Amino acid sequence: MAGSHYDPESYRSYLRFSHDRHLLVEGSDDKRVFTLFLDELHQVHSGIQFNVIVDSAEHLIDFGNIITNREKVEAICLSVSDLPYAGRLVGFVDRDFREFDRAPLLQDRIGAHKVSGRLVWSRGHSIENYYFEFDILRSSLRTFSVTDKFCNALSLFEAVFEQAIRLACAASLAGEELQQLKLVKASVRQEIFQLRNDTNVTVALDPAKWKENLTRYHRVSLDIAEKLTERFQFWSERVDESDFCAVRWMCHGHIGLAFIWAVYSRCVLESCQQKGYSKQEAAAEAQRVLKAEESVRFNACAELWVRKALGDHCSYPAEVFRLLDISIPVS
Repeated sequence: MAGSHYDPESYRSYLRFSHDRHLLVEGSDDKRVFTLFLDELHQVHSGIQFNVIVDSAEHLIDFGNIITNREKVEAICLSVSDLPYAGRLVGFVDRDFREFDRAPLLQDRIGAHKVSGRLVWSRGHSIENYYFEFDILRSSLRTFSVTDKFCNALSLFEAVFEQAIRLACAASLAGEELQQLKLVKASVRQEIFQLRNDTNVTVALDPAKWKENLTRYHRVSLDIAEKLTERFQFWSERVDESDFCAVRWMCHGHIGLAFIWAVYSRCVLESCQQKGYSKQEAAAEAQRVLKAEESVRFNACAELWVRKALGDHCSYPAEVFRLLDISIPVS
């Protein structure tokens, strides 16, 4: 499928005459992760035989009023559900904010992967949410931390990890409510966070600094900046009272990762300052954490998640592999 474009009918023909099974996902990130998963599965369990091609909805065109890649995957899965070759296709899509309650507290109405015929929803908002465990993140954070103070920085981050996810979830809900999700993600910088290291380590988002960031660097109106910070504070109260499991899965995946790296960068800054670095030196060390491209950091998280998943040590979409007739042995 690489390099080709298919309308719905030609993609169905492609499936009909294929000798392989196909996993249809939304975009390049999902394709990269599942390709990595299948490669690692082959390396670890070389005796398992499978012929699976991972296709991306980015290459599907001419769907009329259907615009998003998620909708394309869902439409294709529905259109082949009663056809003889339906067993050759599995679709995997982002859950987004679907099937979550927001009042009086955040609640997950599914608590599992939703399967509808040959279609599987991600467990949480998107594929990034699988990484929201400290044991998965620790290795990736350490890899991209070149400071000799990384041990202390990681300890600080571990102490505030859950708080960081809660902040990200509140920001996600504010952004979704005001249709400003891209702006929220783009505005995440370590400078907007306050880290206190007294009796207990805590992290907080400073609304005034966030507002300044939005208006100065992203050129948004003061009205939009104030609405975002006001709704963030509203959602923070609700998120803080909710069970962390619901918060972890409901948080916008891309925003969650942005918060994780920014808060860790803030922990590096704090660690360096504690050890006597000058403000300039500490700031430089904190910034170096973020120099790797976002896609590289994403891949680092994905690799460790895949290895842990193959050992059955974390949540992963086992239903996808079951529908592909791939049995993953438990290590």
